[in-house]
Amino acid sequence: MKAPGRRSGWIVGFCLLATTNIAPASAAVAREASMFDARPAVGGSTQRVGGTVYFSADDGIHGAELWKTDGSEDGTVLVRDIASGRDGSSPYELRRVGSIVLFAAYEPRHGWELWKSDGTFRGTDMVKDIAHGSTGSEPEFLTVVDDTLFFEAWDGIHGDELWKSDGTTAGTVMVRDVTPGPLGSSLSQLIDVDGEVFFQVVARHVGYQLWKSDGTTRGTVLVGLISIYRTFGGCSTSDHLLFCAGSDRPHGVELWESDGTTAGTRIVKDIVPGRLGSWPKWLTDVGGTLFFTVGGELWRTDGTLAGTTLVKEMSSVTNLVVSGGSLYFDANDGVHGKELWTSDGTEAGTVLVKDINPRRSSYPTDLEDVNGTLFFVASDPDHGRELWSSDGTEAGTVLVADIRPGEESSTPFWLESVGGMLYMNASDGIHGRELWRSDGATAGTVLVDDIRPGPKPSRPSEITSAS
Repeated sequence: MKAPGRRSGWIVGFCLLATTNIAPASAAVAREASMFDARPAVGGSTQRVGGTVYFSADDGIHGAELWKTDGSEDGTVLVRDIASGRDGSSPYELRRVGSIVLFAAYEPRHGWELWKSDGTFRGTDMVKDIAHGSTGSEPEFLTVVDDTLFFEAWDGIHGDELWKSDGTTAGTVMVRDVTPGPLGSSLSQLIDVDGEVFFQVVARHVGYQLWKSDGTTRGTVLVGLISIYRTFGGCSTSDHLLFCAGSDRPHGVELWESDGTTAGTRIVKDIVPGRLGSWPKWLTDVGGTLFFTVGGELWRTDGTLAGTTLVKEMSSVTNLVVSGGSLYFDANDGVHGKELWTSDGTEAGTVLVKDINPRRSSYPTDLEDVNGTLFFVASDPDHGRELWSSDGTEAGTVLVADIRPGEESSTPFWLESVGGMLYMNASDGIHGRELWRSDGATAGTVLVDDIRPGPKPSRPSEITSAS
């Protein structure tokens, strides 16, 4: 988490957490990446596994700092101790841009600023001191569009505005002073749509506005006076943005679409007429068809009024995700409790995958696709809350590993697919919460490294791939 700073309020982020461990904590400094980039990896297995993974972790000595791993114990190292001491720099919103990772981090002299890393000590440095002083610019909403990072930042002069970076000092600049003055624009909801970034601005005396930018001052323009509801976000389908928004009182909060022009920004369907609206959630694109929920029920749309329809009457539909080209989610049909479902967009093709916990509900969460296999976390009466996988069939939906045997649970979370491998934060009841990986087999589900030896957790987070 970020320390208290210049602003308060919620932050939208897509980072996953993860961690890795170094042998004894006392050896952490000796294992910094600058010294050991080329050493052979040995550990949970003796082989390098997949690509390089970056994450934030706390080894109990350096505080929360930037780490990397290749999936092995010896390949799990502290990249750099950015903020010396036990508080750490707390890296957040790690984003890969080309061959480097950009992220926000805290350092006492400069405060919260944009940093970069190529995985080495020397190659990990502050990109630019955007706001001079110990508070910093507090970068937020880091969003990659092609090879450019867009984000919101405060430079002490213009207020919160749209910035971009290519990872160099010279290439880190304010895109446009959208709302002149010291208060700025209060940006949020940055979304990549076909090479442009759409975002929301809260303009004084005007209200919510939808903007888009191609990264140039002239190409940063107002699309319409409309509010993207940050709680539910949006997603792009082809060259269109589909989002949950409220524009005028007659319609309430409904599903909208935009092609980037004022004329091409319109309501798709007034699903629930009146001032309240339908409040669409979980917008998920599956091959050009947008699935979403309204009142806990599953809907779909092709962007037309006629093509926006209820798929199946059920309740509590959440956690929509695509795996192997198919839509998965958890739902309650009133018979089986909250379980894993799949849908092809038709009522007949919307089916229960497996009744994992016949006694009550398995509550599937943290759904993540790894090369066409769905991983998720669920509960059954014998194993507690553990890691499962599914190929979409009942027989192919299985417990991957009972990481913490017995009724106690390992409760994995922050599942992330990297290089054909699943990384996650889990606890086996011995090592505390540490970084684990899985190839989908019981034997292939192992602790990567005990970064903070003993029962205390290293709290891995912000997992992201370097390739």
